Amino acid sequence: MTSPTAAFLRLFVEGFAQALADAGIGLTWRPSEPYETGELGIGVMTFPTGLNKAVALTPYPLSDDPALSDSQIGLQVKTRSESAEPRDVWDLDDAIANVLLGLYPTTLPSGIEIVTLQRTSSTSLGQDESQRWIWSSNYPCGLYRPSVHRV
Repeated sequence: MTSPTAAFLRLFVEGFAQALADAGIGLTWRPSEPYETGELGIGVMTFPTGLNKAVALTPYPLSDDPALSDSQIGLQVKTRSESAEPRDVWDLDDAIANVLLGLYPTTLPSGIEIVTLQRTSSTSLGQDESQRWIWSSNYPCGLYRPSVHRV
């Protein structure tokens, strides 16, 4: 049996992945097929294998109102550059920020209702073993999340 939290987090991340892929900034979302060489793919929690330049989306629950259907879940957006050039990863992060900032209220393609969305931090995560830069931006999202005991 799948827990409501697991299903909700899946819909949250997959909704953002599809929204970013639909935004016209060159990202591709393929949840069940491998990415082709040269695509700028989106992965869940890790970067897609076989791609140099890529994006990884990770959810992190923050808070839930005990009585109302108000919750806050963060979305960590990690971007990885194609090379040792750090400006490449900044450009990718900026393109994603331009899509996400101000994107509320909205309903994601997965049906999740986003009430508020902001970026609270961004920072370098250094370089990987291939000298590619990794950057992280964090977006706490206020959202509507009804449950069995909340209205």
